[in-house]
Amino acid sequence: QPGDRFFKAMDEMSRIGYRINQIAIKANSYGFIDALMLKEEIKRLNEFQLKIEREFLNHDEDKKVWR
Repeated sequence: QPGDRFFKAMDEMSRIGYRINQIAIKANSYGFIDALMLKEEIKRLNEFQLKIEREFLNHDEDKKVWR
């Protein structure tokens, strides 16, 4: 069964997804994309991906990022 670290990671993924969805809604409503906001979310998404890789794919205990 997944532990707390897994659920913290899923919470973060949900927050990123929500923010990206808000950007899409805004872009659809106004006909343009907030480039700065999108750039920040892409950075968060990339950082999240690295955390997931370190946490769950690299089995080195010293690299745990969600505690």
